[in-house]
Amino acid sequence: MQQAPVGAIFVAIVMFGLYVPMGYYTDRFLYDRRRRKEAEARAAAAAEPKAK
Repeated sequence: MQQAPVGAIFVAIVMFGLYVPMGYYTDRFLYDRRRRKEAEARAAAAAEPKAK
């Protein structure tokens, strides 16, 4: 059973419209979380008194 070309194009556009933003925001969330953890680690290291 074949799908009509118009239906296939519609499904492709809908999937593209869902998956691209979903991937972008997932990657952005993970990147921001990693950067925040690195910044917290740097701040903690800077706050520790340095041993001589």
